[in-house]
Amino acid sequence: MEKKKKKCFQLMIILLFLLTLEFFNIQILVQNKPYRRSPNIYVLKTSGDESVLFNNFYYNWISIINGNPFAFYTGSENYSYINGNIYRCNETLAYQFNPPNYDTRDVNNQTRFFPTSGYWGNNAHDWVWIFKNTTLTTKEIPIPVFPGLEPEHLFNVTGESSYDFSGNLYDVWVLEDNQSSIAYYEKTTGILLYGFFYFSGTNTWEINMTSTNAPLPSNDNSPVLNDPTVSPSSGNLTTLFAFSVNYTDLDNNMPISINAVINGTPYPMSKQNPSDINYMDGVIYEYQTFLSNGTYNYFFNASDGAYSTSTGVYSGPTVYYNNSYSPVLSDELIYPLLGYNDSTNFLYRVNYSDVDNNPPIYVNLTINGTMYSMGQENQSDLNFIDGSFYNLSIVLNDIGYYSYNFTASDGEI
Repeated sequence: MEKKKKKCFQLMIILLFLLTLEFFNIQILVQNKPYRRSPNIYVLKTSGDESVLFNNFYYNWISIINGNPFAFYTGSENYSYINGNIYRCNETLAYQFNPPNYDTRDVNNQTRFFPTSGYWGNNAHDWVWIFKNTTLTTKEIPIPVFPGLEPEHLFNVTGESSYDFSGNLYDVWVLEDNQSSIAYYEKTTGILLYGFFYFSGTNTWEINMTSTNAPLPSNDNSPVLNDPTVSPSSGNLTTLFAFSVNYTDLDNNMPISINAVINGTPYPMSKQNPSDINYMDGVIYEYQTFLSNGTYNYFFNASDGAYSTSTGVYSGPTVYYNNSYSPVLSDELIYPLLGYNDSTNFLYRVNYSDVDNNPPIYVNLTINGTMYSMGQENQSDLNFIDGSFYNLSIVLNDIGYYSYNFTASDGEI
C-alpha cells in the first residue's frame, strides 16, 4: 500500500510540474522533401510475420518535456516471445535522476496493441512501431503521444524525408496529426526515430531513439543515374523543355539531392510519379523549364546522403530565336488614386505577355512626360506566354493631376 501511495504521489508531482513548465520552441533537424497529400483512409491491417522486430528486440530512448533539458525521461524496452503473436515488453522508465520505475505489457505484433500499461495507458497501440507496409497514402494511424494523459492521436503520412541518426541518414515516413505533432518512422522497419508530440494543449513531449538492435538498413551502394535525356532537343522560347534521369539505388535509399545542371546552374528535380518509392528498380526525376535563346549543355548529379554520383556532360538543347507577334500590356493597376505629395507611395503595375515568349527589352512607365523603367516582380519567371507583372512604386512631389502610360518592346515589334 505504501509503495502505491508513493508511486501515485510521484505521478502527481510530475503532472503538476508539467503544467507549470514554460513552453519552448524546438527546432527539428530534418531534410524535408516535397510530398503530396491523399484523401485515402487507411485501416490497420496485418503486416505479416515481423517477429524479428519483437523477439529479443530492444529499444532505448530519451525524451524532453516542454523543451526543458532538466525535465526528461529515459526509457529502455526489451521484448521477448510469449506465444502466438504475443510478445512481452519489459520497460524501465526513469524521470530525470530519480530511481527507475518498471512497466510490463504484452504486445500483439499483428495489431501493435497492448491491453494494459502503467504508463502508456490501457487499450493503446504501441508507439514504437508503425507497419512496414506503410505508403504515402497511409492515414489514421493511432499513436499514444504521452503516457496515460489523453487518448491516442490519429496520424497521417504526409510525406517522405531523411533523418540523421548517429551520423547515418535514414529514409523516414513523415507523420502528422491535427495538433502539429510530427513523427519520423524509419521506412524498412517502421521504428520511431524521432517524435515531437503536443499533448494537453501546448505541452510538448520530444522523443529521440538512442539505440536499438533492430536491423536498420545500411548504405553500402552509391546511387546510379541512367537514361539522361532532354526533350525536345531543340525549340524556341515557347518550348517547354523536360530534363529527366532515372535514379536507382540498391539500398533503396531515396536521393537527398538530385539536380539537373544546365549550363553550370543546378536546378532541383522532382519525381515524375510522386507515389513511386521503389528506388531499387528506378525512379524517374524530371525538371521542366523554358529557356532563353542559345545553345546549352547539361548533366545530372545526385546524393543519397553517403554517396554522390553524376553523369557526363551532354550537348543540347538548342533554342532558336523567333519573333512573330507583338507583346501585349494588360491588367493595369494604379494604387491609390488619391494621395499626398512627399508621403504617398503610388504603385503602378502592368502585365507584360508575349506569344513568342520573348522577354521585354524594356517596360517603361511615363508620368506627365517623364519616363521611368519598371522592374519585374518575379525575376525567375521565364514564362511570358501567360504574362509577367512589372511595377514601379513612386512618391510624387507636385500637387495636381497626373497622366501616365505604359510602353514595352520585345526588341523587334
